[in-house]
Amino acid sequence: TAHHHRGQQPLPLSSSFVVIISTTMPLGGRPLAEFCQYVPLRLSSQERALLRVLEAALHVSEYTDHVDVAASHRRGAKVRRILDGIMEACHISTGLAVASGEEQTLISNLEIATKGPHGGGKMSKKKKKLQKKLGLKGGKSRRKKQQQVSDVAATAAASAGSSLAANDPKANAAFFQTIFEIGRRNKVLNPNQMRTTYGKLMYLMQDAQNQTVAKSLGMSLWKELQLVGGFVKENDCDDLLHDKRLEGATRHVTDRKADGTKFTREEVQCRVKEKRDLMELLVKQYASKSKLGEEQVRRVIESISDAIAYVELNVRPVQTMLDLLE
Repeated sequence: TAHHHRGQQPLPLSSSFVVIISTTMPLGGRPLAEFCQYVPLRLSSQERALLRVLEAALHVSEYTDHVDVAASHRRGAKVRRILDGIMEACHISTGLAVASGEEQTLISNLEIATKGPHGGGKMSKKKKKLQKKLGLKGGKSRRKKQQQVSDVAATAAASAGSSLAANDPKANAAFFQTIFEIGRRNKVLNPNQMRTTYGKLMYLMQDAQNQTVAKSLGMSLWKELQLVGGFVKENDCDDLLHDKRLEGATRHVTDRKADGTKFTREEVQCRVKEKRDLMELLVKQYASKSKLGEEQVRRVIESISDAIAYVELNVRPVQTMLDLLE
């Protein structure tokens, strides 16, 4: 990987700047558009609200405890435990959405076809426990977190007056697929998170793919990860990935030159400003010519920038050691 851009002086936003940046990306010689086909899309603030729902559900679920104690020679009993455990996790997630107090707003932003009247009734101990887990009790903190959950936009519309709790779990399949996909994508983006819950999620999804279990469930919990390449293609914004300026807008800014010496604070700030200015130019241009708004275009660019920074930070120590050995 070439790293010569570390030793260069900051350049204006010109064609020469873009060409220089394009030859110094830490992509192993691959085109940026190809690299983006494997870059997960950064979570939006609304998706993070759903992530909290999932993490709380996994924390209180005892799926692995119950399934692992089933004797291997009693296959029927183990399948029954797996089904019960999966449905319990789904019901807990549904209960948390209802317990948020903003269920109708939440449903209207989800890609779920729901039917039936709104379910009422006294709140269960499990729902109260989940509320406490997520900090939904008390004053401004409660209202703030309820608002975040209520603003979750996963994908599509639901009929007015419907309820997640009133539906059969099969009717809420898109809701479960969405939160599980968000959990998996978050783990790819942040490997240091979900240390105690991700294993449980993987066991649950793995068991749900079993042919016998899947047939009994009557629904799939799997959904493809939302990647940058697929996201821009769906929204008629493919040209963004082939724009030369994108490489400058997503480059990794470091405070060290190729020889190991440091840039001055002014030089680093200038490079950061150049990167920011390029991003704003791209945001304004492509938000006006695609289905994406400015926030979504910015989210795409930041997702690519995150991935390049992650690769750079992990490759650099290895490359430095190889250089020293040579």
